[in-house]
Amino acid sequence: MDTAQVFALFYMATVMAAGTKNKASQAVSDPCSEIHFDEQLANYFENELPRQRRSSTRIRTSNEAGSCLQYLQMDHQKSKGAAVLAITASTINIRAAANVKAASGELLTAASLLRQRAANVSAAFQLQGQGVIKLGSPDIDNGAKSITHADAGCNYAAISKTVPTQRCTPPQQQADTITAADMQPDKLDELELITEAYTTTITIPASAYSKGTPATGHTVYTYGNCQSTGGSASAQLGDTHALGIHVKTIGTKAVTEKTTLQPSSSNKCPDEGTTAELTPIKRLARAICLARKASLATKGPKQTAILRPPNRHRLQKDRSDISKVETESSWTQKKDSQEINELIKETYGPNEEHFHKSYVEALDNKKWEFKIKESKIEGTVNALANGVGRRPGNSVLRQQKTVNLRPSWRQTLRLFQATVEKCKGKTQDDCRTADECEMRDGECNAKVAKTAEPDSKTNTTGNNSFAIKTSTLLLAVLLF
Repeated sequence: MDTAQVFALFYMATVMAAGTKNKASQAVSDPCSEIHFDEQLANYFENELPRQRRSSTRIRTSNEAGSCLQYLQMDHQKSKGAAVLAITASTINIRAAANVKAASGELLTAASLLRQRAANVSAAFQLQGQGVIKLGSPDIDNGAKSITHADAGCNYAAISKTVPTQRCTPPQQQADTITAADMQPDKLDELELITEAYTTTITIPASAYSKGTPATGHTVYTYGNCQSTGGSASAQLGDTHALGIHVKTIGTKAVTEKTTLQPSSSNKCPDEGTTAELTPIKRLARAICLARKASLATKGPKQTAILRPPNRHRLQKDRSDISKVETESSWTQKKDSQEINELIKETYGPNEEHFHKSYVEALDNKKWEFKIKESKIEGTVNALANGVGRRPGNSVLRQQKTVNLRPSWRQTLRLFQATVEKCKGKTQDDCRTADECEMRDGECNAKVAKTAEPDSKTNTTGNNSFAIKTSTLLLAVLLF
Protein backbone atom coordinates (compact mmCIF):
# COMPACT_ATOMS: atom_id res chain seq x y z
CA MET A 1 0.00 0.00 0.00
CA ASP A 2 1.53 3.31 -1.09
CA THR A 3 1.49 6.65 0.73
CA ALA A 4 -1.45 7.99 -1.28
CA GLN A 5 -3.60 4.98 -0.36
CA VAL A 6 -2.71 5.30 3.32
CA PHE A 7 -3.61 8.99 3.27
CA ALA A 8 -6.90 8.26 1.48
CA LEU A 9 -7.87 5.62 4.07
CA PHE A 10 -6.93 7.95 6.92
CA TYR A 11 -8.99 10.76 5.40
CA MET A 12 -12.01 8.48 4.95
CA ALA A 13 -11.73 7.25 8.53
CA THR A 14 -11.56 10.84 9.78
CA VAL A 15 -14.62 11.85 7.77
CA MET A 16 -16.56 8.80 8.94
CA ALA A 17 -15.62 9.47 12.56
CA ALA A 18 -16.68 13.09 12.23
CA GLY A 19 -19.96 11.96 10.68
CA THR A 20 -20.82 9.95 13.79
CA LYS A 21 -20.55 13.01 16.05
CA ASN A 22 -23.47 15.18 17.16
CA LYS A 23 -26.12 12.95 15.58
CA ALA A 24 -28.23 13.25 18.72
CA SER A 25 -28.02 17.05 18.79
CA GLN A 26 -28.69 17.34 15.06
CA ALA A 27 -31.83 15.24 15.46
CA VAL A 28 -33.44 18.00 17.55
CA SER A 29 -35.94 19.74 15.27
CA ASP A 30 -39.11 20.13 17.33
CA PRO A 31 -40.20 20.36 21.00
CA CYS A 32 -40.65 16.61 21.46
CA SER A 33 -37.20 15.73 20.17
CA GLU A 34 -35.60 18.39 22.37
CA ILE A 35 -37.41 17.19 25.50
CA HIS A 36 -36.13 13.68 24.77
CA PHE A 37 -32.59 14.99 24.20
CA ASP A 38 -32.59 17.10 27.41
CA GLU A 39 -33.77 14.17 29.51
CA GLN A 40 -31.20 11.76 28.06
CA LEU A 41 -28.32 14.17 28.71
CA ALA A 42 -29.61 14.90 32.25
CA ASN A 43 -29.73 11.15 32.90
CA TYR A 44 -26.13 10.85 31.74
CA PHE A 45 -24.86 13.43 34.25
CA GLU A 46 -27.03 12.08 37.09
CA ASN A 47 -25.71 8.56 36.49
CA GLU A 48 -22.15 9.89 36.73
CA LEU A 49 -22.74 10.98 40.36
CA PRO A 50 -23.26 7.58 42.07
CA ARG A 51 -20.49 6.11 39.92
CA GLN A 52 -17.96 8.61 41.25
CA ARG A 53 -19.28 8.42 44.81
CA ARG A 54 -19.01 4.62 44.80
CA SER A 55 -15.46 4.89 43.55
CA SER A 56 -14.59 7.31 46.37
CA THR A 57 -16.20 5.00 48.95
CA ARG A 58 -14.34 1.96 47.62
CA ILE A 59 -11.06 3.87 47.78
CA ARG A 60 -11.68 4.87 51.40
CA THR A 61 -12.72 1.34 52.45
CA SER A 62 -9.75 -0.26 50.72
CA ASN A 63 -7.36 2.21 52.33
CA GLU A 64 -8.63 1.31 55.81
CA ALA A 65 -8.57 -2.45 55.25
CA GLY A 66 -5.27 -2.34 53.38
CA SER A 67 -3.60 -0.20 56.04
CA CYS A 68 -4.59 -2.61 58.80
CA LEU A 69 -3.48 -5.65 56.80
CA GLN A 70 -0.13 -4.01 56.05
CA TYR A 71 0.30 -3.21 59.75
CA LEU A 72 -0.44 -6.81 60.75
CA GLN A 73 2.34 -8.10 58.51
CA MET A 74 5.04 -5.92 60.13
CA ASP A 75 6.89 -5.95 63.43
CA HIS A 76 7.14 -2.90 65.72
CA GLN A 77 10.02 -1.29 63.82
CA LYS A 78 8.32 -1.75 60.49
CA SER A 79 5.07 -0.30 61.84
CA LYS A 80 6.48 3.20 61.51
CA GLY A 81 6.98 2.63 57.81
CA ALA A 82 3.42 1.33 57.54
CA ALA A 83 2.20 4.48 59.25
CA VAL A 84 3.99 6.68 56.71
CA LEU A 85 2.49 4.65 53.89
CA ALA A 86 -0.92 5.13 55.49
CA ILE A 87 -0.34 8.89 55.29
CA THR A 88 0.42 8.57 51.60
CA ALA A 89 -2.76 6.55 51.01
CA SER A 90 -4.74 9.12 53.00
CA THR A 91 -3.34 11.86 50.78
CA ILE A 92 -4.56 9.95 47.73
CA ASN A 93 -7.93 9.49 49.39
CA ILE A 94 -8.29 13.18 50.26
CA ARG A 95 -7.40 14.26 46.74
CA ALA A 96 -9.81 11.77 45.18
CA ALA A 97 -12.64 12.83 47.52
CA ALA A 98 -12.03 16.52 46.77
CA ASN A 99 -12.11 15.84 43.04
CA VAL A 100 -15.35 13.87 43.34
CA LYS A 101 -16.96 16.63 45.43
CA ALA A 102 -16.01 19.34 42.95
CA ALA A 103 -17.18 17.26 40.00
CA SER A 104 -20.46 16.42 41.74
CA GLY A 105 -21.40 20.11 41.99
CA GLU A 106 -20.81 20.66 38.27
CA LEU A 107 -22.69 17.48 37.34
CA LEU A 108 -25.68 18.45 39.48
CA THR A 109 -25.77 21.95 37.98
CA ALA A 110 -25.78 20.62 34.42
CA ALA A 111 -28.42 17.98 35.16
CA SER A 112 -30.64 20.52 36.94
CA LEU A 113 -30.47 23.01 34.06
CA LEU A 114 -31.32 20.27 31.58
CA ARG A 115 -34.33 19.18 33.65
CA GLN A 116 -35.52 22.80 33.87
CA ARG A 117 -35.01 23.19 30.14
CA ALA A 118 -37.08 20.07 29.40
CA ALA A 119 -39.85 21.35 31.71
CA ASN A 120 -39.90 24.79 30.04
CA VAL A 121 -40.06 23.33 26.53
CA SER A 122 -42.80 20.94 27.66
CA ALA A 123 -44.86 23.83 29.09
CA ALA A 124 -44.36 25.88 25.92
CA PHE A 125 -45.35 22.88 23.79
CA GLN A 126 -48.62 22.69 25.71
CA LEU A 127 -49.43 26.40 25.43
CA GLN A 128 -48.33 26.74 21.82
CA GLY A 129 -50.74 24.02 20.72
CA GLN A 130 -53.90 24.78 18.75
CA GLY A 131 -56.95 25.35 20.94
CA VAL A 132 -60.29 27.10 21.34
CA ILE A 133 -60.42 30.86 21.97
CA LYS A 134 -63.25 32.29 24.08
CA LEU A 135 -63.73 36.05 24.22
CA GLY A 136 -65.85 36.08 27.34
CA SER A 137 -68.54 38.69 28.06
CA PRO A 138 -67.30 42.10 26.90
CA ASP A 139 -67.85 45.32 28.77
CA ILE A 140 -69.06 48.39 26.86
CA ASP A 141 -67.54 51.70 27.85
CA ASN A 142 -70.66 53.90 27.88
CA GLY A 143 -73.35 51.64 29.22
CA ALA A 144 -76.51 50.95 27.20
CA LYS A 145 -75.87 53.38 24.39
CA SER A 146 -75.40 52.32 20.83
CA ILE A 147 -71.97 52.75 19.33
CA THR A 148 -73.76 54.64 16.54
CA HIS A 149 -75.08 57.19 19.05
CA ALA A 150 -71.89 57.82 21.01
CA ASP A 151 -68.25 56.91 21.21
CA ALA A 152 -67.79 53.56 22.88
CA GLY A 153 -65.40 50.65 23.08
CA CYS A 154 -65.54 46.93 23.71
CA ASN A 155 -63.36 45.74 26.58
CA TYR A 156 -62.45 42.04 26.69
CA ALA A 157 -61.05 41.22 30.13
CA ALA A 158 -61.36 37.44 30.14
CA ILE A 159 -60.24 36.07 26.79
CA SER A 160 -59.23 32.45 27.33
CA LYS A 161 -57.67 29.65 25.34
CA THR A 162 -58.28 25.98 26.02
CA VAL A 163 -55.74 23.49 24.68
CA PRO A 164 -56.08 19.71 24.88
CA THR A 165 -53.26 17.83 26.61
CA GLN A 166 -50.28 17.59 24.29
CA ARG A 167 -48.34 14.33 24.10
CA CYS A 168 -44.86 13.74 22.77
CA THR A 169 -44.08 10.61 20.83
CA PRO A 170 -40.77 11.10 19.01
CA PRO A 171 -40.50 9.31 15.67
CA GLN A 172 -38.63 6.01 15.85
CA GLN A 173 -35.71 7.49 13.92
CA GLN A 174 -35.25 10.23 16.53
CA ALA A 175 -35.62 7.75 19.39
CA ASP A 176 -32.91 5.57 17.85
CA THR A 177 -30.60 8.55 17.33
CA ILE A 178 -31.04 10.35 20.66
CA THR A 179 -29.82 7.63 23.03
CA ALA A 180 -27.81 7.46 26.25
CA ALA A 181 -24.80 6.18 24.32
CA ASP A 182 -24.86 9.31 22.14
CA MET A 183 -24.42 11.56 25.19
CA GLN A 184 -20.76 10.55 25.65
CA PRO A 185 -18.25 13.43 25.24
CA ASP A 186 -16.61 11.76 22.25
CA LYS A 187 -19.95 11.71 20.42
CA LEU A 188 -21.32 15.10 21.36
CA ASP A 189 -19.40 18.37 21.16
CA GLU A 190 -22.17 20.67 19.90
CA LEU A 191 -25.54 21.70 21.27
CA GLU A 192 -28.43 22.41 18.89
CA LEU A 193 -31.67 23.29 20.66
CA ILE A 194 -34.83 25.32 20.09
CA THR A 195 -34.38 29.09 20.40
CA GLU A 196 -35.58 31.08 23.40
CA ALA A 197 -38.52 32.64 21.50
CA TYR A 198 -40.42 29.34 21.50
CA THR A 199 -40.51 29.14 25.30
CA THR A 200 -41.18 32.85 25.91
CA THR A 201 -43.48 34.10 23.10
CA ILE A 202 -46.98 33.17 21.92
CA THR A 203 -48.16 34.83 18.70
CA ILE A 204 -51.76 36.15 18.92
CA PRO A 205 -53.25 37.51 15.69
CA ALA A 206 -56.54 39.47 15.98
CA SER A 207 -58.97 41.21 13.59
CA ALA A 208 -61.83 43.69 14.20
CA TYR A 209 -64.77 44.97 12.19
CA SER A 210 -67.20 47.82 12.90
CA LYS A 211 -70.82 47.81 11.70
CA GLY A 212 -71.92 51.39 11.70
CA THR A 213 -75.70 50.84 11.51
CA PRO A 214 -77.20 48.05 13.62
CA ALA A 215 -80.56 46.63 12.57
CA THR A 216 -83.75 48.64 13.09
CA GLY A 217 -85.49 47.93 16.35
CA HIS A 218 -82.36 47.36 18.40
CA THR A 219 -82.73 50.31 20.76
CA VAL A 220 -81.47 48.69 23.94
CA TYR A 221 -77.83 47.66 23.87
CA THR A 222 -76.12 45.76 26.62
CA TYR A 223 -73.66 43.41 25.02
CA GLY A 224 -75.22 43.78 21.61
CA ASN A 225 -72.70 46.42 20.68
CA CYS A 226 -69.81 43.95 20.88
CA GLN A 227 -69.22 40.50 19.49
CA SER A 228 -69.11 37.89 22.22
CA THR A 229 -68.78 34.74 20.14
CA GLY A 230 -66.25 33.39 17.74
CA GLY A 231 -66.14 33.78 14.01
CA SER A 232 -64.32 36.07 11.64
CA ALA A 233 -64.73 39.79 12.18
CA SER A 234 -66.61 40.99 9.09
CA ALA A 235 -69.95 42.33 7.86
CA GLN A 236 -71.35 38.85 8.46
CA LEU A 237 -71.17 39.34 12.21
CA GLY A 238 -74.88 40.04 12.22
CA ASP A 239 -77.18 42.95 12.65
CA THR A 240 -76.98 42.83 16.43
CA HIS A 241 -73.28 43.56 16.68
CA ALA A 242 -71.90 47.02 16.16
CA LEU A 243 -68.26 45.98 16.69
CA GLY A 244 -66.65 42.59 16.31
CA ILE A 245 -63.28 41.10 17.20
CA HIS A 246 -61.80 37.73 16.42
CA VAL A 247 -58.72 36.36 18.18
CA LYS A 248 -56.85 33.14 17.50
CA THR A 249 -53.41 31.70 18.25
CA ILE A 250 -51.15 30.04 15.76
CA GLY A 251 -48.17 29.60 18.10
CA THR A 252 -44.49 30.36 17.64
CA LYS A 253 -42.54 28.20 15.22
CA ALA A 254 -39.74 26.14 16.75
CA VAL A 255 -36.35 27.20 15.34
CA THR A 256 -33.06 25.68 16.53
CA GLU A 257 -29.86 27.42 17.64
CA LYS A 258 -26.40 25.80 17.64
CA THR A 259 -23.51 26.34 20.07
CA THR A 260 -20.32 24.44 20.89
CA LEU A 261 -19.61 22.36 23.99
CA GLN A 262 -15.86 22.17 23.37
CA PRO A 263 -13.33 23.92 25.66
CA SER A 264 -10.95 26.36 24.02
CA SER A 265 -7.25 25.69 23.45
CA SER A 266 -6.64 27.10 26.95
CA ASN A 267 -9.12 24.53 28.37
CA LYS A 268 -11.75 27.17 29.14
CA CYS A 269 -15.39 26.36 28.48
CA PRO A 270 -17.54 28.64 26.29
CA ASP A 271 -18.43 31.80 28.27
CA GLU A 272 -16.58 30.48 31.35
CA GLY A 273 -16.00 33.31 33.82
CA THR A 274 -18.18 35.82 31.97
CA THR A 275 -20.63 38.00 33.91
CA ALA A 276 -22.65 38.99 30.85
CA GLU A 277 -26.25 37.83 30.50
CA LEU A 278 -26.36 34.63 28.44
CA THR A 279 -29.15 33.05 26.45
CA PRO A 280 -30.58 29.90 28.05
CA ILE A 281 -28.84 27.72 25.46
CA LYS A 282 -25.42 29.32 25.98
CA ARG A 283 -25.85 29.09 29.76
CA LEU A 284 -26.71 25.42 29.39
CA ALA A 285 -23.72 24.80 27.09
CA ARG A 286 -21.38 26.34 29.67
CA ALA A 287 -22.79 24.14 32.46
CA ILE A 288 -22.47 20.98 30.34
CA CYS A 289 -18.87 21.79 29.39
CA LEU A 290 -17.89 22.47 33.03
CA ALA A 291 -19.53 19.24 34.19
CA ARG A 292 -17.70 17.23 31.55
CA LYS A 293 -14.39 18.90 32.32
CA ALA A 294 -14.75 18.15 36.04
CA SER A 295 -15.85 14.58 35.37
CA LEU A 296 -12.99 13.87 32.97
CA ALA A 297 -10.47 15.34 35.40
CA THR A 298 -11.70 12.93 38.06
CA LYS A 299 -11.50 9.90 35.78
CA GLY A 300 -8.10 10.69 34.29
CA PRO A 301 -6.71 9.32 31.02
CA LYS A 302 -7.44 5.84 29.81
CA GLN A 303 -4.81 3.36 30.88
CA THR A 304 -4.13 -0.29 31.54
CA ALA A 305 -5.16 -1.21 35.08
CA ILE A 306 -2.41 -2.77 37.19
CA LEU A 307 -4.93 -5.33 38.46
CA ARG A 308 -7.56 -6.91 36.22
CA PRO A 309 -11.01 -5.80 37.55
CA PRO A 310 -13.65 -8.54 36.99
CA ASN A 311 -17.09 -7.30 38.01
CA ARG A 312 -17.85 -10.04 40.50
CA HIS A 313 -14.79 -9.55 42.70
CA ARG A 314 -15.26 -6.45 44.85
CA LEU A 315 -11.86 -6.43 46.56
CA GLN A 316 -9.98 -6.67 43.32
CA LYS A 317 -12.05 -3.79 41.90
CA ASP A 318 -11.12 -1.76 44.98
CA ARG A 319 -7.44 -2.35 44.32
CA SER A 320 -7.91 -1.49 40.66
CA ASP A 321 -9.47 1.83 41.67
CA ILE A 322 -6.56 2.55 43.99
CA SER A 323 -4.03 1.73 41.31
CA LYS A 324 -5.80 4.09 38.91
CA VAL A 325 -5.79 6.90 41.44
CA GLU A 326 -2.11 6.25 42.10
CA THR A 327 -1.36 6.45 38.39
CA GLU A 328 -3.48 9.57 37.90
CA SER A 329 -1.78 11.33 40.78
CA SER A 330 1.65 10.78 39.20
CA TRP A 331 3.42 9.77 42.41
CA THR A 332 6.62 9.18 40.51
CA GLN A 333 6.91 12.85 39.62
CA LYS A 334 9.27 14.97 41.68
CA LYS A 335 6.62 17.54 42.57
CA ASP A 336 4.31 15.00 44.19
CA SER A 337 7.20 13.37 46.08
CA GLN A 338 8.10 16.76 47.54
CA GLU A 339 4.48 17.31 48.57
CA ILE A 340 4.41 13.97 50.38
CA ASN A 341 7.67 14.73 52.17
CA GLU A 342 6.48 18.16 53.24
CA LEU A 343 3.19 16.71 54.46
CA ILE A 344 4.96 14.10 56.60
CA LYS A 345 7.47 16.58 57.97
CA GLU A 346 4.88 19.26 58.76
CA THR A 347 2.44 16.90 60.44
CA TYR A 348 4.65 14.38 62.24
CA GLY A 349 7.89 16.19 62.95
CA PRO A 350 11.46 15.98 61.64
CA ASN A 351 12.68 12.82 63.39
CA GLU A 352 11.67 9.43 64.74
CA GLU A 353 10.96 10.65 68.27
CA HIS A 354 8.47 13.26 67.11
CA PHE A 355 6.94 10.80 64.69
CA HIS A 356 6.53 8.09 67.34
CA LYS A 357 4.77 10.43 69.76
CA SER A 358 2.52 12.12 67.25
CA TYR A 359 1.49 9.15 65.16
CA VAL A 360 2.68 5.66 66.12
CA GLU A 361 1.38 5.79 69.70
CA ALA A 362 -1.91 7.26 68.54
CA LEU A 363 -2.13 4.62 65.82
CA ASP A 364 -1.44 1.80 68.30
CA ASN A 365 -4.40 2.90 70.42
CA LYS A 366 -6.77 3.69 67.55
CA LYS A 367 -9.77 1.37 67.46
CA TRP A 368 -10.59 -0.19 64.10
CA GLU A 369 -13.96 -1.58 63.08
CA PHE A 370 -14.62 -2.72 59.53
CA LYS A 371 -15.62 -5.75 57.49
CA ILE A 372 -13.75 -7.63 54.79
CA LYS A 373 -16.04 -10.04 53.00
CA GLU A 374 -18.02 -11.70 55.83
CA SER A 375 -15.44 -11.25 58.60
CA LYS A 376 -15.79 -8.38 61.05
CA ILE A 377 -12.48 -6.90 62.22
CA GLU A 378 -12.44 -4.73 65.34
CA GLY A 379 -10.09 -3.70 68.13
CA THR A 380 -7.09 -1.41 68.57
CA VAL A 381 -4.23 -1.60 66.10
CA ASN A 382 -1.89 -2.64 68.92
CA ALA A 383 -4.19 -5.51 69.85
CA LEU A 384 -4.63 -6.58 66.25
CA ALA A 385 -0.89 -6.46 65.59
CA ASN A 386 -0.10 -8.56 68.68
CA GLY A 387 -2.75 -11.17 67.87
CA VAL A 388 -5.03 -10.54 70.87
CA GLY A 389 -8.31 -12.47 70.71
CA ARG A 390 -9.26 -14.35 67.53
CA ARG A 391 -6.19 -13.40 65.52
CA PRO A 392 -8.05 -11.24 63.00
CA GLY A 393 -4.90 -10.98 60.90
CA ASN A 394 -5.26 -14.66 59.95
CA SER A 395 -8.94 -14.06 59.27
CA VAL A 396 -8.01 -11.23 56.94
CA LEU A 397 -5.54 -13.46 55.14
CA ARG A 398 -8.10 -16.25 54.80
CA GLN A 399 -10.55 -13.82 53.25
CA GLN A 400 -7.82 -12.55 50.94
CA LYS A 401 -7.07 -16.10 49.84
CA THR A 402 -10.68 -16.73 48.73
CA VAL A 403 -10.64 -13.82 46.32
CA ASN A 404 -9.92 -14.84 42.75
CA LEU A 405 -6.97 -12.56 42.11
CA ARG A 406 -4.35 -12.84 39.41
CA PRO A 407 -1.87 -15.75 39.92
CA SER A 408 0.88 -13.45 41.20
CA TRP A 409 -1.34 -12.13 44.01
CA ARG A 410 -2.77 -15.56 44.82
CA GLN A 411 0.68 -17.13 44.98
CA THR A 412 2.06 -14.38 47.25
CA LEU A 413 -0.81 -14.70 49.72
CA ARG A 414 -0.57 -18.49 49.84
CA LEU A 415 3.19 -18.43 50.40
CA PHE A 416 2.83 -15.89 53.19
CA GLN A 417 0.10 -17.90 54.93
CA ALA A 418 2.09 -21.11 54.58
CA THR A 419 5.11 -19.45 56.19
CA VAL A 420 2.97 -18.17 59.09
CA GLU A 421 1.55 -21.65 59.72
CA LYS A 422 5.00 -23.25 59.40
CA CYS A 423 6.53 -21.07 62.12
CA LYS A 424 3.57 -21.18 64.48
CA GLY A 425 4.19 -23.28 67.62
CA LYS A 426 7.89 -24.01 67.04
CA THR A 427 10.22 -24.15 70.02
CA GLN A 428 12.89 -21.50 70.45
CA ASP A 429 15.67 -23.77 69.14
CA ASP A 430 13.66 -24.99 66.15
CA CYS A 431 12.60 -21.46 65.36
CA ARG A 432 16.18 -20.16 65.24
CA THR A 433 17.27 -22.92 62.84
CA ALA A 434 14.40 -22.39 60.41
CA ASP A 435 15.24 -19.99 57.58
CA GLU A 436 11.75 -18.52 57.32
CA CYS A 437 11.20 -18.01 61.06
CA GLU A 438 12.47 -15.82 63.89
CA MET A 439 11.72 -15.30 67.59
CA ARG A 440 9.72 -12.14 68.18
CA ASP A 441 7.90 -11.09 71.36
CA GLY A 442 8.50 -14.52 72.87
CA GLU A 443 6.87 -16.41 70.00
CA CYS A 444 8.03 -18.00 66.78
CA ASN A 445 6.80 -15.85 63.90
CA ALA A 446 7.33 -15.55 60.17
CA LYS A 447 10.50 -13.60 59.39
CA VAL A 448 10.12 -10.08 57.99
CA ALA A 449 12.62 -8.12 55.93
CA LYS A 450 15.12 -5.85 57.68
CA THR A 451 14.86 -2.09 57.38
CA ALA A 452 16.60 -0.94 54.21
CA GLU A 453 19.45 1.51 54.53
CA PRO A 454 19.14 4.81 52.67
CA ASP A 455 20.64 4.94 49.20
CA SER A 456 20.30 7.06 46.08
CA LYS A 457 16.68 5.91 45.66
CA THR A 458 15.68 6.55 49.26
CA ASN A 459 12.90 9.03 49.87
CA THR A 460 13.83 10.85 53.10
CA THR A 461 12.02 13.50 55.06
CA GLY A 462 14.26 16.29 56.40
CA ASN A 463 16.66 14.70 58.87
CA ASN A 464 14.34 11.79 59.69
CA SER A 465 16.02 8.66 60.95
CA PHE A 466 13.52 6.45 59.10
CA ALA A 467 13.54 5.94 55.33
CA ILE A 468 11.15 4.62 52.70
CA LYS A 469 12.27 3.18 49.40
CA THR A 470 10.37 4.42 46.37
CA SER A 471 9.60 0.83 45.35
CA THR A 472 8.16 0.10 48.81
CA LEU A 473 5.97 3.17 48.60
CA LEU A 474 4.63 2.14 45.22
CA LEU A 475 3.97 -1.43 46.40
CA ALA A 476 2.10 -0.23 49.46
CA VAL A 477 -0.12 2.06 47.42
CA LEU A 478 -0.90 -0.82 45.10
CA LEU A 479 -1.72 -3.03 48.07
CA PHE A 480 -4.05 -0.38 49.43
